[in-house]
Amino acid sequence: MREKIKALWSRVHMPLGEFLRYMLVGCGTTVVSWVSYSVCVKWCSLPIDVSNAISWVFAVTFSYVGNRLFVFQDKAHGAGNIFREAFRYYMSRGITGLIELFGVPFLLWIGVDSAPFGVKGLTAKVLVTILVIIGNYVFCKLLVFRKKKEEEKEAENREKPSL
Repeated sequence: MREKIKALWSRVHMPLGEFLRYMLVGCGTTVVSWVSYSVCVKWCSLPIDVSNAISWVFAVTFSYVGNRLFVFQDKAHGAGNIFREAFRYYMSRGITGLIELFGVPFLLWIGVDSAPFGVKGLTAKVLVTILVIIGNYVFCKLLVFRKKKEEEKEAENREKPSL
């Protein structure tokens, strides 16, 4: 059991450089989401739910490209491989989106209903957001941008500082 936990940790472990790139792409994704939402609502006069759906598509697309090229530096080639990878990415984001959608009401229902800064449910929202960020990273690392064993060993050797 202990060996299985160690093996899983070594696959999910995030080096500092990868963490910083992941956070940078996450910030960019947030900006894309907010800007595209604002454009849809203010300039295109679309309903809020439609604007939110459109901004999700823009944000997830930006996130996929950023994570693929910048964070995980994926090497998949060919339209079929990239399509399968993108499909897994959108599906994983759909799953964490459902966690976001239902997690906050669930936490409120079980009593996590404090209102810091006068915002009802903010504690639940923050907890669910943390869970979603972790879930998104784990999905990316284990499901979407899986590396082959040889690539993992090379990456480990590059991350280790030489003495």
